[in-house]
Amino acid sequence: MNDLQVVGVHGIRQRDTNNIKLADDWSQALARSIAVHVGTHAAVPAVTTPYYGDVFPRGRLQLGEDETTADLDAADEEETEFLLQALETHTPPDPAQPPAGTLGMPPRTSPRIARALAGIDRRFGPHAGKLVLSRLSEVYGYFKDQEKAEEVRARVREAVEQCGVPVAQAH
Repeated sequence: MNDLQVVGVHGIRQRDTNNIKLADDWSQALARSIAVHVGTHAAVPAVTTPYYGDVFPRGRLQLGEDETTADLDAADEEETEFLLQALETHTPPDPAQPPAGTLGMPPRTSPRIARALAGIDRRFGPHAGKLVLSRLSEVYGYFKDQEKAEEVRARVREAVEQCGVPVAQAH
């Protein structure tokens, strides 16, 4: 009998899944890791993963013609500063490096954000800045909208209380 329990706490961009699929994915990953690091004889905990992808605010600041979301110039000063701090953490601005070229109209945003996005692209490859920006704006929405953040926390708390689990695994 297996009394081990783990509650998995998923991250952003999980709209195309559900709690059953997440728990299965996490359970398989945990089983592989336990087999490699502990041994195939070791018990694998049961995994419960509350789903709240429907609560997370969708990243609204996107780049690209296929997305019908707000332009970057819609970000207020506080959100712009949040985005810059996150973008520049791993790719500090390089004044000697000009922004990467673009096809079509460049995004309407501050030169500092454009430089940070270009830095992300240079370091991680084309379009990486676009992906990071989308996810960062979703994270910002989570931090900013306390009602939605509390709904997410309530779902996680409910799962932890129902399982009586002493460990929560977050990704």
